[in-house]
Amino acid sequence: MSRNKLLDLLVERMGREAVEFIIPHPLLPPRYRRECKDRNLIVTFDIENTIQLRWENARLTSWMSPTPGEFRVVVAYALKKMEQYRRDLRTFGNFVDRVAEQPFQDPIFDDADTMVEPKLAEKKGSASKGSIPGVRFPFMGGGGESPLPAWAVF
Repeated sequence: MSRNKLLDLLVERMGREAVEFIIPHPLLPPRYRRECKDRNLIVTFDIENTIQLRWENARLTSWMSPTPGEFRVVVAYALKKMEQYRRDLRTFGNFVDRVAEQPFQDPIFDDADTMVEPKLAEKKGSASKGSIPGVRFPFMGGGGESPLPAWAVF
């Protein structure tokens, strides 16, 4: 939402409806971060034009009512942390672009077009029961050791 649309919406609802805004807990000042217990801060601008703060998913905790100046400090700190996060994320993205390699891919699974899905049921009149033609897995149809121990031959 653009700044002007958001401002118009806030002005329109002012005095008629409460408006809530969520500030993620990593962006909170240290004073609030200690008591948040990894919960986001919900800011409510109520119909009396006062600011109410509460923690997300906390039904029984009391609401805090900061002054506009105290809330300005919270917003300024959150904006500063967001700018730092933006720089860090940009740096990480550039680093990944420079040094990341393609994921390993096994050639067995590369030719999905040429592989045949195993048949679940044989048609009536088929001579070979239980065969799976055209599947190219190295472990299928190659025999192998018996799952039974050598002394259990019947």
